Amino acid sequence: RRAEAGRSAKGFSAARHHPWCGRPGDRCAAVAQRLYTSGGNPYLTTESSVSKGLGLALDVPFVKGLSFSLDSYDINYRDKSGSTGLQTLINYFPERIVRGPSLGDGLPGKIVTYDVSNINLSYQTTKGIDYSVRYDRQTPWGRLLASATLSVPQSTFTKSM
Repeated sequence: RRAEAGRSAKGFSAARHHPWCGRPGDRCAAVAQRLYTSGGNPYLTTESSVSKGLGLALDVPFVKGLSFSLDSYDINYRDKSGSTGLQTLINYFPERIVRGPSLGDGLPGKIVTYDVSNINLSYQTTKGIDYSVRYDRQTPWGRLLASATLSVPQSTFTKSM
């Protein structure tokens, strides 16, 4: 069921103040129907990245089939695209929200519709090291293969556009 302004739909608990409800103290459905736009966007710019990596592999000569590897990475993304949630739109992309009229009390009007179609969101840099160990040995009963990998991000930095 759909809640009308100021009332909760049967089966829904009343929500505390929420951007969809309008004014603090309004009682509205905790779950409400809203129109929104999603999907592609013809104004997206192409994502790009520059990746740098360095790796080292060591086969242990005195233990047949045992090897270790270490790989470092440094990746810089530009114009990462994606979709975002409503609260992020309210905080950082208010132009993607359509509100009804204010009631003159200094608060914005209720949200009528919003646009969550893909946009270029951020620049991102990530650096880290991957460690790996592998044991590969043929036995009379078949092949024995065991491996483990540990990825240790050293830093991730994201800057919204």
